[in-house]
Amino acid sequence: MKRYFFLCISLLILFSSCNDGESSILKKEVLFTLNYGKMEDQLDMSYNSSITVPFPAIIKMANGIVYIMNGNLKKIMKFTSFGDILTVLGNRETISSPVIVDDNVSDNEKVNRKAVFFPFNSIEEFAVDKRQYIYVSDVLPQERHEYDEETGAMLSNIIYRFDNNSNFIDSIGQDGKGGIPFPFIKNIITNDSNDIIAVTRPGIKHFVYWFDNSGNPLYRIEVDENTVPFPDGEKNLFPSVSTIKAPDKGRFLFIKTDYYKQVSSEISDTKTDIDFYKSYINILDVESGKYVNMIEIPDAFTAPDIKGNFIEKRLQVLYNFLDVVNNKYIILSSFLNNNAMQVLVLDTDGKVIDQTRINIDFESYFHIDINLSNEGILTALMAGKNETTIAWWRTDSMLQEK
Repeated sequence: MKRYFFLCISLLILFSSCNDGESSILKKEVLFTLNYGKMEDQLDMSYNSSITVPFPAIIKMANGIVYIMNGNLKKIMKFTSFGDILTVLGNRETISSPVIVDDNVSDNEKVNRKAVFFPFNSIEEFAVDKRQYIYVSDVLPQERHEYDEETGAMLSNIIYRFDNNSNFIDSIGQDGKGGIPFPFIKNIITNDSNDIIAVTRPGIKHFVYWFDNSGNPLYRIEVDENTVPFPDGEKNLFPSVSTIKAPDKGRFLFIKTDYYKQVSSEISDTKTDIDFYKSYINILDVESGKYVNMIEIPDAFTAPDIKGNFIEKRLQVLYNFLDVVNNKYIILSSFLNNNAMQVLVLDTDGKVIDQTRINIDFESYFHIDINLSNEGILTALMAGKNETTIAWWRTDSMLQEK
């Protein structure tokens, strides 16, 4: 249900001056561009006849290195921040004739650019740890799927682990190295200890599998929307867990939960409509299994849209939880309009530390993936008609001397 808020023109002017000024806009820096094609440093974003959308293209930045996964070509590319390709890891079928990188390299030989082949089936997610180890979520072939009676889900995903030279180490399943498959993996997270955290969602619940840096299982955490905390004095709410992140240090989960409430219908007096109430970050101590903090997220709205001389109409939107940086900064983004999004920084007390606007022409791109590095730098992959742009915004400047 849409929520509209009406303000007088004086407040509109104040809002516009505070949020649209030059000082509130963070500059975009284009790092490099990628062409479309089948070569080792190109992307294939074409549509597959058997599916309605392309396989994902996902970007990560770690220690100044840019990693890009291209699902269509079943490969992960490793670039410098200037766009020079260092490594391509993927199927021999899709990178069968490398031109830029060397595909005839021994394990002990050190070269600047190389190709490493691995028979991926259908890669969907990946992560990079502090050692530059790569973790890739792959969908197993149909004949290797298993049915889980507890959750009623199909177990079909596995995590493959590669060292900092992109050489295969082992596979990780629910019970550790070589274990049984996971249900659908929503995200893979690593931390300062190089722990491996797999966030899965087999149904209405989330299950988080936590491993040490050797792949040994430590915790299996069930995140149930029926057991998350409720805001003080509010019980008749409907919680929805949208995003789960883990900080660099300690064993905690930061769980973004959107709460909804039942409201009276505009047509009748019966409470049949569901309306957004508030969003919170719930912090779960993994070792104790208890929630230790609940952080309220401020309301977010689209940019002002003047429909008359004295009336502003704004549509409330939800924040996207990008990540938590240095264990104390919660970074969120929200949609402002077709040309911009807002970035908000909270501390773990819920205090607004900083906010800014970044300009993205959303209508010019058919696919956008945004990543926040451990250093707090916002990086984006933006696929347009003729090429894909890789850019960053130095959002880490918002965290300096705070």
